Order: sequence, then C-alpha cells, then structure tokens
Amino acid sequence: YGYMGVSSGKTAIFEAGARIHFHKNSGIIVGNNATLVVNGELSTDLEAMEGEVIFEGDRLEPLYDNIPGQWGAIWLTAGSTQHQFNHATIKNATVGILMDYNDETANPTLTIKNTQIHNSSVVNLWGKTAHIYAENSVFGNAGQASFFGNIGGKYQFAHCTFANYWNKSFRDVPSVLLNDYTSIDSETNFIMPLEKANFDNCIIEGNQFIEFYVEQEGTDPLNFKLNHTAIQFESSSQSVQDNPFFDWENSNYYTNIIRNGNPSFVLPEENDMRISQESGLIEKGDASIGLQIPTDLLGVQRTSPPDLGAYQHVTIED
Repeated sequence: YGYMGVSSGKTAIFEAGARIHFHKNSGIIVGNNATLVVNGELSTDLEAMEGEVIFEGDRLEPLYDNIPGQWGAIWLTAGSTQHQFNHATIKNATVGILMDYNDETANPTLTIKNTQIHNSSVVNLWGKTAHIYAENSVFGNAGQASFFGNIGGKYQFAHCTFANYWNKSFRDVPSVLLNDYTSIDSETNFIMPLEKANFDNCIIEGNQFIEFYVEQEGTDPLNFKLNHTAIQFESSSQSVQDNPFFDWENSNYYTNIIRNGNPSFVLPEENDMRISQESGLIEKGDASIGLQIPTDLLGVQRTSPPDLGAYQHVTIED
C-alpha cells in the first residue's frame, strides 16, 4: 500500500520466485545512489513460472488478470544506479518502469534480461535521457508506447520484441517512439541528444500502420540503427515519405530490415508474443548477435541464423 522507497545507498533485492503485489496508487521509488536488483531464474514449469519474479496488482481474481493500470510504477529516479532485472514479469501497471536520467557512468544504469513488461495503461518502459541495455525481453501491449526513448539517451536492444496490440482504448502513439525533447510549455522545449538507440534482431510490430517513429526538435544528430529487425511501417503521407529518418536505403539507420512482414504471434492481444511456424521472421536474424545470446527467453537454443525477437518460433497445431 503506497510507494515503497529504496533510500540512498541501499539495494533492494528480489530473489527468484518472489511475488510483489501492489494496491491502487502504489509502486516502488528508488532514490539517489540506490539500486533495485531482480534475481529471477528460468522456470522449468512454464505454467507455474516458479523461478520468475512477478510484479502485479493485488486483485488476484481471474477477472483482473489483464486489466491495465491497477497500480502505479517502478520509478528509478535520477541518481539511482546499477539496476538489474532478470527473469521478471511486470504487468498491469500505469508505467512499468520509468528510468529517469542515468548515473553518468559508461555502464548502463538499467539492464533488463529475460523480462516481460506488458499491459501498462500508459507506457511499459519509459526512458528519460536514460542509459538502458535490454536483451531477450518482451515489451507488449500498452495504452501508449511499448518503449518510449524520451529526451535523448542511450539504448541498446538485442533479441527484443516490441509488440503493441492494445485494444482497450484509442492509441495514437507507436509501439516504439524515440525523440530528443520534452515540452516545458507551449513555446519551450527541453532538448537532449539521442546518443544511441540500437535494435539488433528485434521485432517492432502492432495493430497500427506506423509502429516505429522518430521525432526531432534539436539540432544534434539523432543516432539510431535498426539491424536485422522487423518493423510495421506503412504510410501514404508525403511528409512521412520525405522524412530522411524513414529513408529505408540509408544504411546509417537501417540494415537488413523487414518492413510490414508477418510476425504471426501466437496470441498478441493476450501478450503471448511467441512467433509460430507461419512467421516470416524465422531465421532472419544476424547470426553474430544470436551467438552472443544463444538461448531465448524460455531457454530454447537459438538456430543459426536465429529467429527475430525474444523467442524462437513454436509449432502451433490447428
């Protein structure tokens, strides 16, 4: 009930199998020079997920299993440091994780591995001038963005799935949104450069025509790169087609992308973002990236070349 605080100089550690339940308007705030560590483990029973650490609401009736916005957020405030999430599920929040600024070191302030964040009423993962590394993770349905890289920052994603099939209200924000600003008032923006946003062997999909977008207000270059990544992007707007950020032949931004392919997710509306045998994303990954992350989110050995996203494909019987 209310917000749990991790005070300066302290580390909160959640061990494998922990279940954390939040009442309405509650969550976690991690203070200056404090750290949050989630030590989940790969579960042998995929139904029970006994090794996973789960953050969710405190209404445990089946009716509430997929109702978004039941609790607040995990807020990693400016000055907090060295956060790690491994084998975690964060569901039904308002904002899953808000990473506010970075610790100004060379290492990522937030590292996410083998984790799912879904069904947030606003944003699943929100970085504000943040430094984030993520692999083998799924950022699913959300009321706005699955991932929002806001006011610049540094981001590295490998074998991650961003898939937003939100159907609970109108959504006009893409699954992945990158920008270099925030509005202070109607005439003033606060601007920080986008130093890096790399997506390797990822999937960026959803139920809108455009699920990846880049916005710029500053004058510094926006540095982003999609490599062996599938994206949903379909627009007849001349202004969008003329935008240099969406020049698919520009190798500074895009290499070996698959645009408007068929991901064939198993049950995307229910946040089951495994791909089936019908997917057009099988064995489309960069083999060198797959070798660095040899198993998927469920511990399945990757092929060479690997499938795109957090999962190797599964065979679904009719």
